[in-house]
Amino acid sequence: MSKILKRIGTINYKNGKYANIFMIGNFIFFVLIGIIVISLNNLKESNTIKGQWFLLGCICYIILHETTHLIFMKLFSKEKINISIKFPISVGSSAKFNKMQFTIIALAPVVILGCILVLLIIFTPKNYTFLWTILLILNFAGSGGDFMQFFKVRKYPRNTYFQDNSDETAIYQEQ
Repeated sequence: MSKILKRIGTINYKNGKYANIFMIGNFIFFVLIGIIVISLNNLKESNTIKGQWFLLGCICYIILHETTHLIFMKLFSKEKINISIKFPISVGSSAKFNKMQFTIIALAPVVILGCILVLLIIFTPKNYTFLWTILLILNFAGSGGDFMQFFKVRKYPRNTYFQDNSDETAIYQEQ
């Protein structure tokens, strides 16, 4: 039996009333924490990664973050995936995901990549620690949109579905 879904709203995280304040605040908060951690541990002193490799690492991380969203979208649906190549880079789908699926899609990159980066900080040579720490800061600081979606989605009941086309998230409920 097919579910009948009715559109009940939209999450516009790019033009929402407080969206930009939340994302900028999130970015500043995690960057400040990162500066404190780097300063207290003298990580910059042990850095041997040169500028171009450092920049490449940051760009690769951003691509990996968005790819993680795509992987989970594909795991939960066979619908077409949209990739928006503008700043900031974002991905979307024409599929409708239930609340649990959408939460996993939103938070998967920050959780999975965060765990991997912590393991790299712990188990790789000290001269890479600064790079991994910067990427960990980028992981949390750059996930403001993901965090915001998670906080917005929490308030809806289980029978709610979400469709994120990379510009806005449409909200549907079972009828």
